[in-house]
Amino acid sequence: MRKHPECGMIITGDFNQLRDIVVKTHYIFVQVVNVVTLGQAILQKICTNVEEVYTPPVIIFELGSSDHNIVLLKPKAKKSVDTGCVTRLTVRCMGPNEIATFNIALSAIKWEFLFRLDSCADQYS
Repeated sequence: MRKHPECGMIITGDFNQLRDIVVKTHYIFVQVVNVVTLGQAILQKICTNVEEVYTPPVIIFELGSSDHNIVLLKPKAKKSVDTGCVTRLTVRCMGPNEIATFNIALSAIKWEFLFRLDSCADQYS
């Protein structure tokens, strides 16, 4: 966050063990879940520094055999913006043989070289 302080971040999860005060005091995060998610406790938490772009979280039913409720966080509705630009994307369906061939090609690349570079821009060029 020091390098890109303007970026929006969300930290979510089951905070049984982690005290969210650590997250909220070291960064500019707000815990947005304010309804119990298990028994009388708020264990499923969402901490973010961009709470203004989301609607208040909604608590819904448990999933499968979990005893924790699901927390749903949705972005606020945005007006559709017409950029005047149309982008066409063509997608090819790949069968098992094509996927296997692609996997072999990816496995043959020496990725270690990319990991030694300092930035994404260096990796791209």
